[in-house]
Amino acid sequence: MYPYKVFLDMGLYDICLALGVLVVFFLADRLAIQKGFSVAMQKTVLISGWLGVMLGYGFAVLFQAFYNFLDGAAFEIVANTGATFYGGLIGGAGTFIAAWFIGGKILCKNDEPKKRFFDIAEIAAVCIPLAHAFGRLGCFFSGCCHGAPTSEWYGVRMYTEAGWQTVVPVQLYEAIFLFALAAAIGALFKSKKHGEMPLLSLYLIVYGVWRFFIEFARADDRGATVVSALSPSQLVAIILIAVGIGYVFIVKYIKNKWKEKNMQAIETFKSIFGADAEYLYTAAGRINVIGEHVDYCGGKVFPAALNLRCNVYARKTGGKQIRIALKGIDGIIVLETDKLDSYKQLKLGNYQAGVAYYLQQEGVEIVGCDLYYECTVPFGSGLSSSAAIEVATAVTLCELAGVEYDKVKLALISQRAENKYAGVNCGIMDQFASAMGKKDHAVLLDCSTLAYEYVPLQLGDYCLVVANCNKPHNLVESKYNERRQEVETALNLLKTKLDVSCLAEVTPQQFEEHKHLLPDLIATRAKHVVMECDRVRLAVDALKAGDLEKLGALLNESHYSLRDLYEVTGKELDTLSALARSQPDCLGSRMIGAGFGGCTISIVKKTGVEEFIKRVGEAYCQEIGYQASFYETSIEDGITVTKL
Repeated sequence: MYPYKVFLDMGLYDICLALGVLVVFFLADRLAIQKGFSVAMQKTVLISGWLGVMLGYGFAVLFQAFYNFLDGAAFEIVANTGATFYGGLIGGAGTFIAAWFIGGKILCKNDEPKKRFFDIAEIAAVCIPLAHAFGRLGCFFSGCCHGAPTSEWYGVRMYTEAGWQTVVPVQLYEAIFLFALAAAIGALFKSKKHGEMPLLSLYLIVYGVWRFFIEFARADDRGATVVSALSPSQLVAIILIAVGIGYVFIVKYIKNKWKEKNMQAIETFKSIFGADAEYLYTAAGRINVIGEHVDYCGGKVFPAALNLRCNVYARKTGGKQIRIALKGIDGIIVLETDKLDSYKQLKLGNYQAGVAYYLQQEGVEIVGCDLYYECTVPFGSGLSSSAAIEVATAVTLCELAGVEYDKVKLALISQRAENKYAGVNCGIMDQFASAMGKKDHAVLLDCSTLAYEYVPLQLGDYCLVVANCNKPHNLVESKYNERRQEVETALNLLKTKLDVSCLAEVTPQQFEEHKHLLPDLIATRAKHVVMECDRVRLAVDALKAGDLEKLGALLNESHYSLRDLYEVTGKELDTLSALARSQPDCLGSRMIGAGFGGCTISIVKKTGVEEFIKRVGEAYCQEIGYQASFYETSIEDGITVTKL
């Protein structure tokens, strides 16, 4: 068949290459989504990949020319030669890396390309052997590149320029090997059972060894290199192996640097429990961009997971005891796994006990373990430290038990623990955001159905500044449960005239028509919920349209409603929010969380953040008498799992 064209002036070799590129690009996009890449980062994957393929082919042709020159031929660039894989790999990889960092910085306008480099290396480890396999399959079908004529028994019959001949099917063997290697690495990628070995190193080393030894099975003489004992393929194979080993040490070095940052917690774990921690499980605190006090009314909320987290350093011990230590708290809390329903009155450890109890009720075997908690989510701040603790505990216990888990189900179990075990009548938003958070995205969540949509949280020249008024709140002792009773009363009264299942289903127009059914106080509470649900819709539209001024205005309206209609702010939050709004670089500010203390979020121009914090902080201290705290935050994944 080779060299004849069979479709659109393409031969079988070209068709296999084109098919391989399409399959690999689709797979890379799916894996990027699975890894939680932002939309901008997904675009970077595709753009960088396309540049790598196109320029990589050019490098491959140049490499082929140099390859021929080493073999005694003239240094001549011929476009229809068998483009050598190694030149394409080296040139394409270099192009991809350059495009990743340069293009990623332009598209993402943050440090996600740097943070996600190891993730894209894992994706590359799956995709490169797959692309290579399609290329080798094309060589086999077309009889080109390594298809040297032979009369050996293992040859296959193909049509070449000289007619029908028997050729060595080395390419078939290699295509099968590469498809198997891609499948194996893909399985490891999905299962995460490759331990400390980077998948990219695994690919480079395994393929390099294969490439080195398969040269001995080749029937054609490819000549020597500058190293007389090696063929060009063997030399490149050694380089691939060396790069693979080198990458292992690079990753290990960076991980050791990361461990150094966590060394104090790791050493504390060992001093308390007398053994080393084996894993670090984390779950995030959260902000809610807009949609406050509507989650328990069936409304849509718009939360995002923060870099402020609950970290759980853990080791599996066996037995029937969960031993818990908390940073800054002396002593160890001991939970017996066969008595998990008896710890509701604990002041510390009841959240963990509740999660363990309800997991056990769901059939999860709770194994004995040592757990050390280090929470960077400020307690009583409205950033949902309780949800972070619950979700982190749920992930830890499931991972140590070796069971698969669904993040949505973990969020529901964590909410149940807080509602029924700890006695806090919260909605699902906090636990859902902590479990399901995605880097650089907010989650548009329908609290009545749990349907959700990830929306890119891209603020361009602006960022979110979180400020803590440092007046802690306590949901059990506050008026939170009172507000819930008031809106439930409103719903029951409105249902006498409206066919609705939750207050969030009531439109602003319906509310105006039927608010006469409600006592004045109940009506003001219900009005906040109805209008806040509408503000969520408008805010999502504004963010998608890039209208940040509109988003800021909606944040302001939300705060006014929480202050005047729902009455859950207080002097501290009102002062902090008002001071923020008075700054020229601030588009909007509002309280977040249950209220009665806690935090505000403000949309602030990046270039003015330092001055914003200085001015608002000084004015707040002068007005209230003590300092507010400001946090450097970013939007991150909800759950992380790390082997120490």
